[in-house]
Amino acid sequence: MNRVNPSYVLLFLLVIFGIVLLQNFKLKKELLTQSQKIEDMKKIAVKMDALKNYWGDKRKQKSRIVAFLKEPFVAKFLKDSHKSANRYKIFLENVDAKSADLIFNKILNEFIKVNSMQIERKNQKSIDIHLEFKL
Repeated sequence: MNRVNPSYVLLFLLVIFGIVLLQNFKLKKELLTQSQKIEDMKKIAVKMDALKNYWGDKRKQKSRIVAFLKEPFVAKFLKDSHKSANRYKIFLENVDAKSADLIFNKILNEFIKVNSMQIERKNQKSIDIHLEFKL
């Protein structure tokens, strides 16, 4: 009867133990990278939720548009405005360059969805602006 040398068994157990430790380190590293990806996704989800609240809420969009129309530098040029189910159409007439700059800064710095914008030059010093806002 042949006997198994105990040093072979010990060596086999050490190799198995080494393989298990190596796999353990690999899994820990992968787990850390996956948890980092999850944290990054959570941050992105929070940002997306905040943007959805700013851009997606029709009531807030409507209140921002109404506030924009009540601004003194907009109200004095407002000739016509139409409201449909999901759009506001606004016509501003005889806007000078300084006021146009204020109006466009206000539009671009607010969370207002601009669907279309048309600018027509009336003369050297004034323009007409057709705006369509989406709710």
